[in-house]
Amino acid sequence: MKKFNLRFQVMLIVMTILISACNANKKKTQTNLTPENAKTLAKEAWLFGMPLVMYEIQFDYSSYVTKPSATRAPVNQFVHYLKFVDASNRLVVGFNVDNLYSFASLDLSQEPIILSVPPMGDRYWVMQIVDAWNGVPAAPGSRTHDGEKPYNFLIAGPNWKGTAPDGVEVLQSPTELTIIAGRTYTPGGSDYAVVNALQDQYTLTPLSAWGTPYVAPD
Repeated sequence: MKKFNLRFQVMLIVMTILISACNANKKKTQTNLTPENAKTLAKEAWLFGMPLVMYEIQFDYSSYVTKPSATRAPVNQFVHYLKFVDASNRLVVGFNVDNLYSFASLDLSQEPIILSVPPMGDRYWVMQIVDAWNGVPAAPGSRTHDGEKPYNFLIAGPNWKGTAPDGVEVLQSPTELTIIAGRTYTPGGSDYAVVNALQDQYTLTPLSAWGTPYVAPD
């Protein structure tokens, strides 16, 4: 699957500014950009772009497998944490200690992905959508949606302008690489099996395969 290489784009921007800095140093009479200004701009460009680079590194690490494992899953597939996370897991800064996680790394450059969630009753849940800037363009969950109903959410990239299927709610991300950080409440081990059964019903389907018996490829 084709994936936007954010690292390459960021490095290209930084290199362009650094080249401008060199030119400013050599041709001071042809530009108002002094070496000091160029150095400041280069530093700001690096600080601006570094979050994107780190995001893509995490994206690549989390999806660098051919099938879901205990802690990773291929692009556009879920990995479900089946029990509480201990302190040895450093995937994110700090995990919650009262829910089981469901993560997915989405590539929206080709088409949207539809996230399906079953009826959750009165259980707390949230599907946090995280863009490449670490912004949260949407976070559907028990706070905003009735737990007695199933839901389908179409997660689209910034340039998608299509029409969602009937009954499907559109969530638009400002970046084509997007992460789902799902959380489902559980009080502990005696409840794991119930939550694991709910996690099994969280599905991701490409828009082009919607309405078909879709099976994710290896």
